[in-house]
Amino acid sequence: MLYPDFQSVDDFLASDRFRAWVKGECPDDKLLWQNWMALNPEKIQLYEMAVATFLMIEGHTDDISQSYVNDKVRSIIARIEETPVSPTVSFTSYWKWLAAAVVIIGLGMGWLNWKKNRSDQDVVSHVQSGVPAETWQFQSNEKKEPLLINLPDGSSVLLSMGSRVRYKNVMDSARRELYLEGEGFFEISKNPDRPFFVYTNGLTTKVLGTSFQVRAFDKESEVSVAVKTGKVMVMSGSGKEPSGSEKTFTLLPNEAISLNKENEKYVKKVLNTKLASAEMPQIPKPRFEFRFTPISEVFAELEKAYNVVIEYDKQRMRNCTLTATLTDEPFIDKLRLICIGTESTFEIQNNKIIIDSKGCP
Repeated sequence: MLYPDFQSVDDFLASDRFRAWVKGECPDDKLLWQNWMALNPEKIQLYEMAVATFLMIEGHTDDISQSYVNDKVRSIIARIEETPVSPTVSFTSYWKWLAAAVVIIGLGMGWLNWKKNRSDQDVVSHVQSGVPAETWQFQSNEKKEPLLINLPDGSSVLLSMGSRVRYKNVMDSARRELYLEGEGFFEISKNPDRPFFVYTNGLTTKVLGTSFQVRAFDKESEVSVAVKTGKVMVMSGSGKEPSGSEKTFTLLPNEAISLNKENEKYVKKVLNTKLASAEMPQIPKPRFEFRFTPISEVFAELEKAYNVVIEYDKQRMRNCTLTATLTDEPFIDKLRLICIGTESTFEIQNNKIIIDSKGCP
């Protein structure tokens, strides 16, 4: 059967040909699966979910310690349970969170060759500043290009020109807090137990894990918040101690709110994602959709979106490809997921990313 008719994850997992392909035993089947996706675009997420499920639960249990598998499964289930699942949708919500845990790289090329007892901490070597615990970090951007700032909790901020932020170098308290003057695009690492607060002149933004943009320049009469993904709570006032008289607004994806500081008037709007708007800040980050994409193109898109330099051995990684959907994961998480699949590590030096990889067969 050249193009099998898969209707569920179980159909994929029951197929000898599918299992052999995912395990890297049939690299010549790459064209078959590419054609199958082209003929069945509505089933791509189902396919990706089957691959992730096979690798996570069945495909590599001999190479991964049982405790590691259990921890990963519990983590995935916990994230699934946080998202309501409509009875009319079988897999979308489940895949949304599973995709965040497993990125599919170099399909059919021996990718994801895990080493026993290897932990996530082995994947990234992040150069720390060496400042004492519980001190304030100050960063500003005076250049025209946005500046990527990786926060201590794994979140990231793209800071616009003329903007600055202040945050503690250790974010382990009940509230993760950051003070912003200017404009920044945030991708917040998910942590329901420790909400993230962004304080500006006029508005306070509270999130658990999402992506959004805040604009609050002192010289401008308006302060605004625009949401790309997730749900954001916006409150009037810029202090961390509530007075009880604050106005509260809830924003969903592609919604925004602005405050006129002169007349204290609030305006809530739905963003037009296709056309530029002079009134509301634009969401700068694209949605990353990769289908058997060469790793060179993947890194090029990351460099463009985050204004960073990624150094890697192009010859060694010439066979590495990526099939994945990346949306609101912070920059560090995107890198970590990519590096897991290629048995790579990365090191951050200022705004330069250095990739060390063994390559893909």
